[in-house]
Amino acid sequence: MRGITSFNLCWTGIRNDNDFLEYSINDFFETWLIQAIKKPTLSAEMRRQIKIVNRHIVNHESKHQKVKIMLFVNRNLNYKTKASLFNQLQLFSNTESLSSKIGFQVWDKSDITKAQQN
Repeated sequence: MRGITSFNLCWTGIRNDNDFLEYSINDFFETWLIQAIKKPTLSAEMRRQIKIVNRHIVNHESKHQKVKIMLFVNRNLNYKTKASLFNQLQLFSNTESLSSKIGFQVWDKSDITKAQQN
């Protein structure tokens, strides 16, 4: 991840029972949880993974001030598809009453290319 951002990232390890790559910025002020997905849809497994993270953030991991869950699709997505995935995440957050510390981002291949060029 150091190759796509100028931030100084360190491994955080919220818990080992989820499938996210976990990095912290500035002593846990902001934590990034990154996972590559094959399709731009919020699967049942991804919902389960987010619930695990939420449970840990609420019950055990108060040191994390902000948690960004970043889903990465390794292809270029059109705006409508990318927005649809983000909306699915927002709807899930609202229906599950996730922690206010948790936010979402959707990345595709074009985002990685842009970050590497900067």
